[in-house]
Amino acid sequence: KQNPFTDKNLNSIFLIDSINGAACGDDGVIYITNDACNTWTQKHSSNSYNLKSISFVDNNIGYAAGESTILKTIDGGNNWTEIYTVNELNINEIHFSNADIVFAVCDKSVILKSVDGGNSWDLKSYDDSSNLYSVHFIDSVGYAVGQKGLIIRSTDYGETWTHIPTDVSRHLYSVYFNNYKNIFASGEKN
Repeated sequence: KQNPFTDKNLNSIFLIDSINGAACGDDGVIYITNDACNTWTQKHSSNSYNLKSISFVDNNIGYAAGESTILKTIDGGNNWTEIYTVNELNINEIHFSNADIVFAVCDKSVILKSVDGGNSWDLKSYDDSSNLYSVHFIDSVGYAVGQKGLIIRSTDYGETWTHIPTDVSRHLYSVYFNNYKNIFASGEKN
């Protein structure tokens, strides 16, 4: 049995490679491991927001996001800077297409997009009021999923989005694909 290293709820984990990783959670906590998950060191904390998603572009550049805020590190997670805030918008997941293009999906079908590594953000909105929970891109193609089986697709780096009809009526919380033929989404069971 492994001893817990925190009493906070952890909401996301990202393994950069077989040695390095990061986790984030409630009260803005961010933990880093540099020894294959044997030990974790707290690197950030804030009582003003909960973090829901963490993702790294490489060993140095990473993003964490949650309630109304996006954080960025450029030193492997040792220091974090708040790079974006928006009042009353719940950011559910952050994902990068490459080192410059970063996406975040939010409640109310809001999609945030940065083309300059998080220095500036454009607010996009899909014509629906459903919450979006997950986004994944390969090159210019991306999918986002959310409430009531919502699946949307972009083929132009998130500039426009098209609804993909499904028979799913439950919430979808995760989407992933590694080629353009097989897209995986998971969520609530029927």
